[in-house]
Amino acid sequence: MNFSDTFFIAIGVGGGLGLILSFLYWFFNKSSSNNLVRTIFGISTYSFLNAITLTLASILLVVLAVVAGIVRDGEYPYKNPIHFTLEVLASAFVPALLFLGIAWSRGNLKSFNTLEKFLIIVLKFALTTVLLQYSGYFSHVFP
Repeated sequence: MNFSDTFFIAIGVGGGLGLILSFLYWFFNKSSSNNLVRTIFGISTYSFLNAITLTLASILLVVLAVVAGIVRDGEYPYKNPIHFTLEVLASAFVPALLFLGIAWSRGNLKSFNTLEKFLIIVLKFALTTVLLQYSGYFSHVFP
């Protein structure tokens, strides 16, 4: 196992950013914090941290799309189109079904907003799975 490999560096950077964001959410949104502490640069911490999270996720998605465009590892999808399609559908719908379970337990299942968010989650995970395949990630992790 070579920890200087790009794969392990990416995992380390992603894990580190995730830990930093988790700490910031915990630190700035405690109920014991006063209102001055609950703002960063004059913006509410909730809005600021959500903007950071969405920005980082968008940047990482663009980088993944660029890498997928460069690598174009389509060997598995071309050889096994049915299996690949089933993998994409499973990886897209299972997390989205968890969202529906949470909405159901809170009594919000019949809302149009719930259906819209369900479809966004399905598309997000399907796109991520396809990009991970074509970027060579799955071929590297599961040779």
